[in-house]
Amino acid sequence: MTSTFPYTGPESLRKSIVDALQRVVDPELALSIVDVGLIYGVTVAEAKARVLLTMTSAACPVADMIVDDIEAELDRVVPA
Repeated sequence: MTSTFPYTGPESLRKSIVDALQRVVDPELALSIVDVGLIYGVTVAEAKARVLLTMTSAACPVADMIVDDIEAELDRVVPA
């Protein structure tokens, strides 16, 4: 599976991580953060995922909610 952003980590987790991020929706746009292009890259190492992302604006009022949703989705797929 090819993602629209750089991915570094176990190939066995790539699809699960992309799918998890695809489920996170920017409520202002009603679109996936992946489809909007907010994800710039993902690195998985030592049972931790690091996501490089941006928001739709510097003062994004839903930034905390999006980050919480990302953490919740990744907690389901990245082994602890």
